[in-house]
Formats: sequence, structure tokens, C-alpha cells
Amino acid sequence: MNENSDKRQLPCSTIRLICSLGLTHMASIRRIARKAEVATNTVRKVLSRAADLGVKDPAVINAMNDHVLLEKFYPDLKPSLNAKPNTINRNSRFNPDFKEIGKVMLEKHQELKDVFDEYVSIAASYGALPFSKVYFYKRLQREIDELITADDFYFAQDFKYGEEVEIDFSGDPFKVITHNGVMTCNCCVVVWPASYYMYAEFVTSQCTAESCRVFGNAIRHWKNRAPLFCVCDNTKAWVTSHVGKDVVLNPAFEKYMASLGICIDAAPPYHPQAKSAVEYSVNLTEKLCRKYRTDFTQVKTLVEHSQHLMELVEKEINEGPFRKSIDKTRSYLFHNYELPAARVITTIPEFEGNAIIKTVPRSYLLTIEGHTYSVDYRYIKKQVEVYLTNDYVIIKHEGVEIARHLRKDHDGGSTILMEHRPEAHQKILSDKEYIPDEKALFEKCKNLGDENLYRFCVSRIELGKARNGSAFNALRSCKGVISFYEKCAHKNLVSECCAKVLQLDPKTWNTPFIKSMYVQRTNELPPMPVNREIGIQISLFGDANGDKSYTHQYVKD
Repeated sequence: MNENSDKRQLPCSTIRLICSLGLTHMASIRRIARKAEVATNTVRKVLSRAADLGVKDPAVINAMNDHVLLEKFYPDLKPSLNAKPNTINRNSRFNPDFKEIGKVMLEKHQELKDVFDEYVSIAASYGALPFSKVYFYKRLQREIDELITADDFYFAQDFKYGEEVEIDFSGDPFKVITHNGVMTCNCCVVVWPASYYMYAEFVTSQCTAESCRVFGNAIRHWKNRAPLFCVCDNTKAWVTSHVGKDVVLNPAFEKYMASLGICIDAAPPYHPQAKSAVEYSVNLTEKLCRKYRTDFTQVKTLVEHSQHLMELVEKEINEGPFRKSIDKTRSYLFHNYELPAARVITTIPEFEGNAIIKTVPRSYLLTIEGHTYSVDYRYIKKQVEVYLTNDYVIIKHEGVEIARHLRKDHDGGSTILMEHRPEAHQKILSDKEYIPDEKALFEKCKNLGDENLYRFCVSRIELGKARNGSAFNALRSCKGVISFYEKCAHKNLVSECCAKVLQLDPKTWNTPFIKSMYVQRTNELPPMPVNREIGIQISLFGDANGDKSYTHQYVKD
């Protein structure tokens, strides 16, 4: 590998990774290229150079410092390739100090776009042209990678397997496409510092509810294993105040963790090394999200995006090389040492947050976040506690759950359970609730005991199914006929009309036509005789079979 064969100087970490995988024959050329994020030809050149050097053991490569490694793999590298910083090259382009820019960017968590815009303005002040955005990004990313891998040391801390986890949010926001449009999210990362095994999900905000939801899902992912301690940052979602040794935890977060039997340990402010495992893991997660950012432009639910993120974390991080070892991955350490040592918990509670105290009104309906929910009427005029989870509204009285509803915010609707109503109200509504589907329709016809009415409803429903999109209208037409049948005093005439209408054009199979037939049929009947002595009017009608039936009505003189 020399200047003419490969103009791009690979980072030392990439060279070590390629040699570790290639010299041990643990992976194919294509797989190594994917892991190292380089071309397959680059992998072949690195391995070929290692063979020329007579190196067969990757431990020899790992033992070299960066300066020696670059001299070995780039012997013909000329100093002229590295132009002096803050100078103008022969093409009138301003060459900045990329290493210094990378340091400031890492310290201040700046965005690439903002850094490039600042560089353009500085180049203009020098009267020079800027590099292209693509070239600038590549050069800066190379320096950032070197800065990250250059610190080949870490704060040595002793962690016992299965005892402790660390939790933190990502600083960089990420945009994901959902069915509700573009959502700006952060990542919530939980890591076991003994094995560095990590779990990550997207969250819509850095709040207590979202972090507790992620923590509950993480425990499910860990096969219902939980730690004894949780080290957290000093964000308001977890810590209310932290002055010296005086720590006031967020009450809702403390309550949720206590229900899991976990003790919270707030890290000292401005000392990220106290939770170095999660800081490092958050950095890896952010790089992973930027690398696969196009994957999150597909329209999915937020849960599906989080599942895909965790799949990438498992594949790229948990199952990837860890501390220069290919065999002892994070996943290996977690499943062989962390899981057996962790506590097993039987139930994962829901996050309920802080209670909202309300008094149940006489309507036994509570309006919460723009939606109305019902409570058992027996708690009218009593105080209840309302807890809002991510998915449910939970209502308790003196600590006992009395109602639970799916959460629906700001839609102006209502969720009312029938069992929450008094019996009198239930009776009124049951009388009003009328034939919701076909099954109830046919059951109603059978209960009425009229064969002609039943045949009409069956025929009308089948006609509606044959005509695409007319099933609802068919059900509504049958309900209208049944209603007319129940209200009419002369049900035998309605039955006769139902039988005769089936012999006509299907266009006439509707309530108005049956009503018109009924009126016409009644007009054809002779006047009803009146027995003045007893004051009874006798009405004689013919039924569907031609038989005669009698009805009696009292009349006045």
C-alpha cells in the first residue's frame, strides 16, 4: 500500500479491525468490508500489505502504536499530502485545522451542517474558496474517528455482573417517518457496564414516562432480568435537584424503579466518566442511526422503527467485536455471565406517573386530556386518583383500581363502559341499542316468530351482499321493516306485505314500499262493524294464508 495504490489513508482502527478478522480467517472478504465500512479491494490491499510484512498474527498489528502502524502500511506517504492547517492551497481553497474542528465538534456536540457553514464563512474571510461539502465531511469524519480511537484508555471501574445498569438519552435528535408524519425523536439507551450489552429505543421526548416505558421493554428483552442499581444522569426526567451530596429524585421515576426493586444512583453533575459505559454506548447508537438514517425514512409505526433500531444494535454492536476480541462479544458476555447473575422478576409494572386527584360528578364521567372516561356510578362524589400511562388511563380509589381505559387524548370523544352505569340507565340504553349486526337481526326475527318477516330479512341481506357496498343499507332496511312490524297493531298485514314484496322487483324491497302496500291493503278493507251495546269495534282482516283474524278496539259513542 503506497501513495499511488491507495490515496486514502485508512484510520489505524480500521487497519487493526481488517487484520483481526482477515488474518484469523474468521470472516470472508465481503463480510470484513461490511464490518469495516470499506471496499472489498481495500480489504485485499490491507491483507496483502500484512502478508508482505510477514505478519500472520493480528496480535502483532494490535501491539503497534499508530505511528509505527502507519509507517508499515504507508511507507511512501509523503508529508506534502498533509497540508498545513489554516492555509490556502494551490487551488485557492482554504484548508482548515480539521483535527481542531473535530475536537470542538465532539466537545460541543455540534452538527456537521453548522460546522460546515462556519467553515464557509471563515474561508470567505480569508478570500479563499471552500472545499466541497462532501470532501469536507469525509476529511472531518476521518479526524473524528481518529480522535475517538486515539484515546485508547478508559476509566477503570469494577462492575459485578448482573448488578448495575446505566441509562441516558442521546443528545442528537433523529427524524423518523411514521403514519402520522415526520417525528423528531431521541434515543434512550440502557447498558450493563460489566458486559457493555446495550438496549436502545426511540423516544418522542426526554420525559419520565418514555424512559420508564423503555426500561420496562428492556427488562422484557432481557428475559425478565433486572439489576439492583441504576445509574442515571441528572436530567429532570430522573432527578429533581442534585447539589453536592443532596439528591432529590423524580418521585414518579423513583416510585417506578422501587416497584422493580431497583435503587437509583444519580451520577455526579459534570462527571460523565461516572457513567462512561452508557456515554460510550450513546455515541455508538448515534453513529448507527446516522449510518442507517435512510432505513428510518420508510413509513412505519414508532414501535416498528424502535424494533429495527434494536435489530441494528444487536447486529452491529452487541454481536460485533468488543475490546479487540471477536469471540468475547457483548452478547456473549451478557448471555453467559450477566443474565445468570441478574435478578429474575415475575411482573413488570406499568408506569403510572403522578396521580391527578378528581371528584366523580353525578354523570360518573371524568374528562382527562380532552377525552371523557367513565367511572363506576357507585363512586359519585368520591375522590379518585387518575394515573396516565403511555397507553392507558388508570383510575383508582384509595389505592384500588376501579377503572381502566385505553388512552385517547384531545379527540373530544368519550369512552363509557356499560357496567359503570346504574341498572336503570343500562335498561334505557339496552332498549335503544337496536340490532347491531346480521346475527342480531336474524335472532330478532326468530324471536318475533314471523316466518315471512324472517324470509324478507334473509333475502334482503343476501341481495345486499351480492351488490358490493350495499350490506349496510340492507341491514338498515331490515331494521326499518322490523321496527314498523313491532309498532304496527296489525302485524299479520305487515307479514303479508313482506311475503308479497319478495315476488316483485328487488328495487321494491325496502321499508317505504312495504308501508305503502300496508296502507293500500288497509284501505281495501270494508268498514268495521260497531257493537254499540258493548262499545267494541270488531276488525276483520285476512292473514297471509287467507284466513281471517279478529282484533278488538274500544270506541266511544
